[in-house]
Amino acid sequence: GTACMTIRVTKSHSSPLQHPCCRLPMIMARSRQQETSAVPTKKSMMAKKNPWALLIDAGSTGSRMHLYEWSERDFAELPPPISLPVSTEHWTKRMTPGIASYHDNPEQAAQSLAPLIEYAKQQLIHVEPLWGTFPIFLKATAGMRELDLAPRLAIMTGIREYLADNRTCPFKFTNTEQARVISGEEEAAFE
Repeated sequence: GTACMTIRVTKSHSSPLQHPCCRLPMIMARSRQQETSAVPTKKSMMAKKNPWALLIDAGSTGSRMHLYEWSERDFAELPPPISLPVSTEHWTKRMTPGIASYHDNPEQAAQSLAPLIEYAKQQLIHVEPLWGTFPIFLKATAGMRELDLAPRLAIMTGIREYLADNRTCPFKFTNTEQARVISGEEEAAFE
């Protein structure tokens, strides 16, 4: 036969629900209730601001910094609706030449990103305490794919070290896959 599951939902917060999946909306409701009863602090107000992510598109002729913002993602229903990032030309900066042009000087390739990092810091100065929570990515394309393996690895290693160093990049870079050379198929998907 088929199995039936009975779920008893009550209004009392002290009554356990019989299925653990049904507890999530209640936990979320309690969490929101606790948030609204607390006195807001500068830190809690900053946390309410929209989250950001940074993407450096490292193309063959130059690199572009794109800043993406999401609306606050506090959802009442499950599953939550899809939220798409917002970006404008105002949040984009371009610099030349491309990082592949530094194949003879990999350290310079990493240092060439400094104006893009500075641009992002200027644009996001209003949320400076949260910079370390905003992920930064670098996606290198055709120019880097055309390089031999040794210079490509040297450039990417230098860039990863640069982005991971809080003295040169205050944004969140915790995984080497955040900076990589993408395939032609991946590049086509972004266009």
